[in-house]
Amino acid sequence: MNAKSFVQALSTVVNRAVEGGKLAAMKIPVFWYNSATGVHVPPETAVPCELGETQTLFAPLTRDSSFLGLQVSSEQVVQLLKQADGTWWVERLNTSTVSAQGTHVTTPMAERLLELIFEGDRTLAAFCAEFPFLNWEHVRSRPL
Repeated sequence: MNAKSFVQALSTVVNRAVEGGKLAAMKIPVFWYNSATGVHVPPETAVPCELGETQTLFAPLTRDSSFLGLQVSSEQVVQLLKQADGTWWVERLNTSTVSAQGTHVTTPMAERLLELIFEGDRTLAAFCAEFPFLNWEHVRSRPL
C-alpha cells in the first residue's frame, strides 16, 4: 500500500468514526437490571455497547429498582437507579477508593448523561457544567 492509498484509507476510517463531533463507534461495557422483566446482566458480564444500544437498553427501564451501569474507565463506574418517584439516582463510583457521589436527576437529564458519556465525558465534568445546580452527595467512603 502506497502512502496515498494509506492516507485515503485512514481518512475513510476517521470519517466513519467521527460523526458530528461524536465518536460513533465508541463502545462502553454496560450492565443492567430491568425490574419489570427480571432481566439482569451483572458487571462481571457487562456487554460492550454503543450509544444507540445503550439508549435501547435504557428506554424500557421505567420501573423502580431498575438500573443501568456503565464502566467508563478501569476505575470509574456510572450507575443510574430508577426511583419510585420517577427520578433517577445517578452515582459515580471510584472503584479504586470505593467512594461514590450521587444525585437525583430527571429522565431527560439521565438521557443527556448517556449522550455526554459517549461523547467522551468519562469524569462527568461536562454533565456537571450543564447542570450546575445538582447537589452531589458523598455516599460511600470505606470498603464494602
